[in-house]
Amino acid sequence: MRTFREYKPIILVNIIYLIVFLQACGNDKTDLIIANVGEKVISQSDFLDRYEDFIFQTNIKDNIFARKEILNSLISEKLLLEYDDNSSIMENDEYKKDIIWKENQVVLAYLKDREVYRNINVTDKDTREAFLRSSQKIAARHLYASSEEEINELAELLKIGVDFNTLARQTFTDSTLKNNGGYLGYFSWGDMDPVFENKAFSMKIGEISAPIRLENGYSIIKIEDKVTHPLLTESEYLNKRNKFTQILKINKKRPAEKEFISSIINLEEIKLNDVQIELIWEKVRLSIESNEVIGNKLDSKIAVEYKGANYTSSQLLKKIEMLPHSHFKKITSKDKLVTVIKGLILQEELLELADKKGFTDVDLVVNKMKSLKSKVFMKYKISEIIDNSFIDDSLILDYYESNKNLFTSHAQINVQEIIVDTLTLAKEIITKLNNGHDFNELAQKYSMRKQTAENGGVIGLIPAENYGNYKNLFARSKLNKIIGPIEIENFYGIFKVIDRIEDEVEEFEKVKDLAAIAVKHQYKNELLEKYVEDLKKKIKVVVNLENLGSTKIFQNN
Repeated sequence: MRTFREYKPIILVNIIYLIVFLQACGNDKTDLIIANVGEKVISQSDFLDRYEDFIFQTNIKDNIFARKEILNSLISEKLLLEYDDNSSIMENDEYKKDIIWKENQVVLAYLKDREVYRNINVTDKDTREAFLRSSQKIAARHLYASSEEEINELAELLKIGVDFNTLARQTFTDSTLKNNGGYLGYFSWGDMDPVFENKAFSMKIGEISAPIRLENGYSIIKIEDKVTHPLLTESEYLNKRNKFTQILKINKKRPAEKEFISSIINLEEIKLNDVQIELIWEKVRLSIESNEVIGNKLDSKIAVEYKGANYTSSQLLKKIEMLPHSHFKKITSKDKLVTVIKGLILQEELLELADKKGFTDVDLVVNKMKSLKSKVFMKYKISEIIDNSFIDDSLILDYYESNKNLFTSHAQINVQEIIVDTLTLAKEIITKLNNGHDFNELAQKYSMRKQTAENGGVIGLIPAENYGNYKNLFARSKLNKIIGPIEIENFYGIFKVIDRIEDEVEEFEKVKDLAAIAVKHQYKNELLEKYVEDLKKKIKVVVNLENLGSTKIFQNN
């Protein structure tokens, strides 16, 4: 039996379970050959593993064109894996990390499926309430923040009367939400994040919610309108009951997972050695900043204790190194490092439980691992093919000339601000500035926007477009000239432009490599197809269309 304990990487708590498992299909799979690729074969079993997964995820109906498309993908993979030089990929440490990461992910997902999801109970009362909610459509606005501190600050500004639309313009970077005041339009039950919609459906028109915690970030909701379908019949309910049962199970997954995890481990009992955590953080920080491996192992002093088990700094650093780079680079603070370490300990407990239950040897798990391993290989192989493909300079130059906006450093403006709530105070501050008082000190003392006040009112260099209606004013203003007071939604702003960078098109030679990447991406499919076709000239491929067409497919619709 394979074990995971020696080298399993960390998976953060909120992304542990990402894989949806297929239910037992009951197919009578055979070993009839669908295609010969050189000396290798693609059997009906190989095809069914991939095709049933494809049907389950896309919900399409079985058809011969889809069958051929999946078979062609399998043939391409077989050619690339078996008949091409893949030594650089197989020796790539990042590739190895990705494989281990995916394998552990599969085991954890299966554990959750067996121990959590299958035990979730949905009553007829639950589904009837969901059915009634589905008859409503709600129109809402929202404000979003990535941290609790930011969302609480927005809530305080709403309490003192700042307009919802104004805060949306200041908060969102997405141009649509920025310009429409965070308006989401009409949505039905089951369309949104379960936490978001459960709160929204419980609110009245015109009501503004307190900050709510979502899976990724925080929101404040404002209900604009509610529309209810007047007639609901029993036959409609019976037709949709299974759909609502599945949605409710999904909605209950998150709290059920938390309860399950709490039964396995108490994260509060994890004891950290702050000195050793600081040393680990310093190593991780330097590695991320330099984009190099961590290196220089730490000593064997205990960094973490949990239930009598000790984890040394060196052991933890080694496990952190096993994270795929895409996850490793997200450790941007000591607090996030602590979250990762706790995730590591949690994962060890869960993988140990899965191992004891024999879940690592289950056919479904083994087959899913095999499928994901192929996908990881193809990701690296396609990247290698595209990176090594030759693109004529004339194509790169044509792309550059046609897309100069992509190679332009857009205008940026750095503004200093003081935001106050009365015109009288604003005028007093203007007088003080004219008499030589320091802008930084006055901003720290008077400005109501805490985010910038702590920095002396300095917003920092941001795209000129982000200033909306004030873009042209700030673009034309002389540097360090006092602007204001300007009335902004019952508040008053005093501003000073302290730095400005104008639009500038980068020279071709400076961005040639970047343009080449863009061109390769544009021609990605053609480059890959040509590469595979060149392999087919060397390796004989024979397809048995009769066996492909006669393969019995499980259809879940």
